[in-house]
Amino acid sequence: GNRKQPETCTQHPHNTSYHMRRGGDHLSSNITMALLALLLLLIASLSLYVIVCRHRFSKLLRTPIQNPIDAFHRESARVVIVGSGICGVTAAKTFVQYEYTHITILEASNEIGGVWRSDQYEGASLQGPYWMYQFADFSWPRDLVKGIISPGKAAVQEYIRRYAEKYNVFSKVDIKYQCRVKTAVRDTKRNCWRMQIDESDEIIEADILIMAIGNNSSCPIIPRIPNENKYQGQVLHSSEVGNGEILKYASNIAIVGG
Repeated sequence: GNRKQPETCTQHPHNTSYHMRRGGDHLSSNITMALLALLLLLIASLSLYVIVCRHRFSKLLRTPIQNPIDAFHRESARVVIVGSGICGVTAAKTFVQYEYTHITILEASNEIGGVWRSDQYEGASLQGPYWMYQFADFSWPRDLVKGIISPGKAAVQEYIRRYAEKYNVFSKVDIKYQCRVKTAVRDTKRNCWRMQIDESDEIIEADILIMAIGNNSSCPIIPRIPNENKYQGQVLHSSEVGNGEILKYASNIAIVGG
């Protein structure tokens, strides 16, 4: 009658919940730490990538790579660039950096700048903030944009001029002003380009010819209008308006396009 009953192991239900909760907290903490470590690793990798890219890009801008046109010798190749707008100036700057020694710009007007020169598009300005319209290797000088978001035409032309000055375009390139090219013909026998200058018999030859005249500089696009032959007034392209002096005495002006 005094037999001892075997003991049974029982666990309080509250204790089971406590241990499960603690196990869940540990798992959540481990996942959080792993995600944080992964995020830090990703940030470190991106930072290293940005540093490497900036270094390589900066080095690319500062140091010319191999001669871009292997068929010609830099010391003897005759490079002719037609036009001294943004594209013409940057092309000249590039050939200077590659140490070409015979570089000529043929410019129809009396100054560089293309559409930004002083006698073109009076009152024009940038359509957006200046920092979205600049060379990758030449930031805007502070004195040209002080208190201004969208600089006017004169500031843009001065910016282009300073860019050309910084990269020795004026000192190492022969710029021929008031020199409009009439024709450019390839001489296959002599393996060169032959350009005739307008209003003269002068012929200029080039081994490398760069056309940087802009989209519509030589052939302005004027739309065809029904019965236009009945119109007795003067028809002008916007590039021919200049400083507006030509419109000074016009009593009635119609503008097509905007």
